[in-house]
Amino acid sequence: MKYYEVGKIINTHGIKGDLKIDSYSNLDRFKKGNYIYIGEEKEKFEIFTNRTSKGFEYISLKGYLDINLVLKYKGKLVYIDETQLGDLEEDEYFYHDLIGLEVYNEDNLYRGIVVGIRELPQGDLLEVEKKDRKIALIPFRKEFVLDVNEKIIIHEIEGLI
Repeated sequence: MKYYEVGKIINTHGIKGDLKIDSYSNLDRFKKGNYIYIGEEKEKFEIFTNRTSKGFEYISLKGYLDINLVLKYKGKLVYIDETQLGDLEEDEYFYHDLIGLEVYNEDNLYRGIVVGIRELPQGDLLEVEKKDRKIALIPFRKEFVLDVNEKIIIHEIEGLI
């Protein structure tokens, strides 16, 4: 089975075993009843409660309602399996599909590789590592990103890269 990283447990919250998660997904991955996998071992858990506050997800795990039972998961990555990916609308992409793609301009000149995505209120930015290992930020908007397939084609304006 294939797993996809959707967040990181950054802390515990309270004494009843709640976990504070930095979510990498803008989809509703942390609903009650959903399953997640924690750590490199991909230990499977059912979400018992959830809420969102100040950009973080707060969840509890079924059967783990005590802080002493969940402390060991602090700092671990959170995953879902391939069956939980869900469907996308047209022109929507999973982050894991974008990361690792090479970026070219309209003249087919190599500009770098996508190494991450930053979520901002104004929209997402592609983090593109250039040949000189510096990071360029490309707005993930149709004005700049012309095509996404096996590679990303961008409309390059002065100062973009």
